[in-house]
Amino acid sequence: MTTDQSTMTTAANPTFPMDAQSIANFLNQISAIQAHVARTTVNPMQDPASPYFIHPSESLGNPLIPVKLNASNYSSWSRGMLLALKSKNKLKFIDGSIVKPDELDPLFEAWKKCNTYLVSWITVSLSPEISGSVIWNNNASDLWKELKRRYYQGDKFRVAELQEELFQLRQGDATITAYYTKLQSIWEDLNNFRPIPECTHCEQSCTCGLSVMREFRREDYTTRFLRGLND
Repeated sequence: MTTDQSTMTTAANPTFPMDAQSIANFLNQISAIQAHVARTTVNPMQDPASPYFIHPSESLGNPLIPVKLNASNYSSWSRGMLLALKSKNKLKFIDGSIVKPDELDPLFEAWKKCNTYLVSWITVSLSPEISGSVIWNNNASDLWKELKRRYYQGDKFRVAELQEELFQLRQGDATITAYYTKLQSIWEDLNNFRPIPECTHCEQSCTCGLSVMREFRREDYTTRFLRGLND
C-alpha cells in the first residue's frame, strides 16, 4: 500500500486510534463544554450549596443575632455575626473572597441581592448611633472592614485589662460551670485580640513553632483554671 493510500484509509476509518495527547485535548474540550453548560444552566441563587443562595424565608429586617454593636462589645458582636453568616454560607461576601462583579457579568444581579441582604443584616444589628454613621456604606465587605477599623480595640491596653481580669478571677461563690464559662469568655476575647496564626506549611499535622505556642497557651489556660478553684 502506498503512502497516499494509507492516508486515505486512515481518514476514512473513524475508529483509527488517536495518540495520547489528542485524547487528552479532546477530554479537556469536553470538560470545558460541560463546565460552561453547567454555569449557564444552573442559577446560583437556586443552588443551596452556592453562597449566592437566599432562602425564601430570609428577611431583610430581621437581625441575625440578639446582640447590638456598641462602642465596647465589638468582640462578642463580631463573633456572633461571623457564626451567623457562616451558617448562611455568606462569609465570602465580607472577607473579600467574592468581589463585586462587572455589571455585564451574569452573576452581578445575584451579587447585588446578596450584598443588599448582608448590608441590611449588619445594619439592623448596630446601635442607633453607629447605624447612623455608616448608613451611606452600601458594600457589605467595606462596611464590615469599617466597623472593625473603628471598634476593634486590639491594643495593648485592652489586652492588659483582660489579662488582669483573668489573673484576678476566682471561683468564689460561683459554680464550677459558671466559673469556667467566665474564664472561657476571657480566653476567647484574648484569642481574638492576640490570635495564633494558622499554619500554612505543615501538610497534615503542625510541627513548627506555632504548635508549640498553642500548647503553651493551652497549658496556661489549664493552670489558670486550676489555680482559681476553691480549695
